[in-house]
Amino acid sequence: SFAYLRVELGDLAAFITAGNILLESIVGSAAVARSWTSYFTTLLDRHPNSLRIHTNLTDGFNLLDPTAVGVLIIASTIAMTSAKKTSYFNWIASAVNTVVIIFVIIAGFAHAKTSNLKPFMPHGPEGVFQAAAIVYFAYGGFDNIATMAEETKDPSRDIPLGLLGSMSIITVIYCLMALALSMMQKYTEIDTNAAYSVAFQNVGMKWAKYLVALGALKGMSEHLGRHFTVIFTMMAVALLVRRYYVRGITPKKNLVIIASSMGTCACWGINPGGWVGYTVTIPV
Repeated sequence: SFAYLRVELGDLAAFITAGNILLESIVGSAAVARSWTSYFTTLLDRHPNSLRIHTNLTDGFNLLDPTAVGVLIIASTIAMTSAKKTSYFNWIASAVNTVVIIFVIIAGFAHAKTSNLKPFMPHGPEGVFQAAAIVYFAYGGFDNIATMAEETKDPSRDIPLGLLGSMSIITVIYCLMALALSMMQKYTEIDTNAAYSVAFQNVGMKWAKYLVALGALKGMSEHLGRHFTVIFTMMAVALLVRRYYVRGITPKKNLVIIASSMGTCACWGINPGGWVGYTVTIPV
């Protein structure tokens, strides 16, 4: 989107778009890193907030998360060492994610109860639109495909097919997983920190929560690595840092700045009514 707008509408439009993409990537990675902490604690059979530091700050900013900062440091370090290592890591994570997703859908519907869907729209149309704005936040990864143009044989054909195909598959999977979760537990009982792990534990599949948590950790770790790839590709279009991209050199100073921003957001927390709302609304 950044490169397209730069050609069609000029540098100003591209600059505004790039800023929004960068903001979304930073805040998104911070949110994912905090979720990483929640799922990690489920593997330890502890409360999702047990590894966070409680402070006397305003609600939404009163749980510092040093674990999330550590995860971001590791992800950024991997990105700085080698693109090939990051690629191998992403391939393994994708394979694990696929297995876990299939398991969650099948096992979830096996323990589903239609009574948990009543009332069907408890918050009405307004609640649906509010939830849709948050769900859009989860689709931000489709930009990853747009960064693969140089790695395809026929970009004009492969990139559109990849975008449409992936978005269609992701939408179906997202709906199936959401439906399975909603039918396993009433919406009022769903845990906001580690939803699927807690849901499987509550239906008597305590062993499954470890599998789901492991898959979630793999998926979120992969997500963090790919966010750096999107940011670097956007930088490569700019003449200022093109020399790094052409020679295959990772701009480590830029990465440290970005990783620091992500770590700050992850540590201090994200107010659902503030940063997240801004992040998912502005790009739309």
